[in-house]
Amino acid sequence: MPRGLWIEALVCSCALGLSTAARADVVVFKDGRRLEGEVDVVGTRCRITLKSGATYEVEMTDVKEILRPEQTERRRARSQGEKSLLEEEFGRRQGGAGADVVEDGELPSPSRRARARLLEHCPRARIEETRHYVLVSTATRAFTRDTGKLLEEVRRGFYRFFRRKGFDLVEHPKKLVAYAFGSREEYEAYNREAGLGVTSRAAGFYHTATNALYLSDARNSPEVRRVKKSIAEFERALAELKKKRRQAEREGNGQYAAALGRHLRKERQRLRKFKKENAEFLEDANEELVIHEATHQLSYNSGLLIPSELNPEWLVEGLAMLFEDPGVWKGRYVKGANERRKRDLARALAKGRRMTVRDLVGSNRQLIARSDPGLAYGSAWALIHLFVRGKFRKYKKPFLAYLESLQRRARSAGWSVRGEEAAQERLEAFESFFGPVRGLEREYSRYLDSLVEDVAAD
Repeated sequence: MPRGLWIEALVCSCALGLSTAARADVVVFKDGRRLEGEVDVVGTRCRITLKSGATYEVEMTDVKEILRPEQTERRRARSQGEKSLLEEEFGRRQGGAGADVVEDGELPSPSRRARARLLEHCPRARIEETRHYVLVSTATRAFTRDTGKLLEEVRRGFYRFFRRKGFDLVEHPKKLVAYAFGSREEYEAYNREAGLGVTSRAAGFYHTATNALYLSDARNSPEVRRVKKSIAEFERALAELKKKRRQAEREGNGQYAAALGRHLRKERQRLRKFKKENAEFLEDANEELVIHEATHQLSYNSGLLIPSELNPEWLVEGLAMLFEDPGVWKGRYVKGANERRKRDLARALAKGRRMTVRDLVGSNRQLIARSDPGLAYGSAWALIHLFVRGKFRKYKKPFLAYLESLQRRARSAGWSVRGEEAAQERLEAFESFFGPVRGLEREYSRYLDSLVEDVAAD
């Protein structure tokens, strides 16, 4: 349905008023949109006649379902009942509604209004509870349970790791909240409707304004479905090649069978390479996302960071990437940890590209907006790794003092957050604790090289 027609139909539909719309048929499209009117299905097309008399036709392939008036009424009644029960239960567990905005470095608990918005958009949402988290979920029970278990494990590892290193952390007084969506489409639809303003490229995020995690089951994302479809097509093609080779062998055509065998080996190699390149989508597709975003939430709720635009992105993202390594939050060595960050760095270094400390701490440009985001994120991870793991004894005092200065600045006013002036202020603040960056560049460069020395650049 053309976008112009959709907008025109939507305006006409809204003009009918709630009383008439309540008794109309409802066409629910696969992208989440709806139209209300008198519906006739003719062959592969659906004709929708609005109260105004305007008629529109759409392909049935674009339609998810058609709800008759009695179905709409039943769903509305059931939705209201479920929503009331969930809101009452969620409010009891959280100890009442929290604030809607961040003020003076305070983090809110998700408000009753925010919870109601999710329940209105996803009436089948339910609540699961762990010791330190409340999960509002439309995903499967298995995904919800696994997510809750992983959140608890990461939380234990987070506090253990930083307290052992002498960081003074606090316990959040209430349970933290995570929203779990069963599919990427459901997650993106809620993101749009709630106006959270997060790019659809992100499969999950932590939002300081609501102090909540928003996660989707990455196994049901369009990317994963495309990868799985490609692998299935690969495997069908391989099966066909094997069938042709056996046929050639039975017919005594050895030369053709040998050629097919060579081609078969090449295709198998291509499939193995494709699976390796897309391993992050196929193996533990959710784990890295949950750990990364949970670390953001824990950083702000433990007092490690104070919510503020003054926090440099290399620090915020670097801490989250540090915990992508299971060896950090599990408290033991894990072989092959953080391979994706190492590969991104190795690939860039092989092409002669690298970021300096000045590039990271003396710029306000977002990491995702850099010419090579993989290199930018990997470089931020490497700098945090140097300070917190590789040379922590050397950098403990300046790093802790630097964090404390950021907390003080976040609670005060008058600091720039954007533009060249802000970039210069951030560089000067960094150098006041770590010394001139030119003295750090050589050590950082050597350390970065050591992190990727055993990693293939692909």
